[in-house]
Amino acid sequence: MARQTKCSLVILYYQNFKAIIQANCVTCLHQGGQRMPVFLTSDSIIVSYDANIKAAVIDPVSPFNKRMPLGGQLSSTDTAVIGRWFAKGGKATD
Repeated sequence: MARQTKCSLVILYYQNFKAIIQANCVTCLHQGGQRMPVFLTSDSIIVSYDANIKAAVIDPVSPFNKRMPLGGQLSSTDTAVIGRWFAKGGKATD
């Protein structure tokens, strides 16, 4: 029987979070995209928008806080990943 180590149980919060951003946000939030001037094209930029990303997918909708992604909704699993990533400090490292 294979033995699991602590390393195999590490949750890669940022990598999971970034995959969600790439799959759901970058289509609009890139240079030439629909939502200029916000570009989520590098780790440092993504991290700098941590509170905005949380607000757009987790916080209650308001006139100043629109739900993202436009025309859709993230799954509860994706929303939970973003919430955990933010709660852990919203960093580009795990």
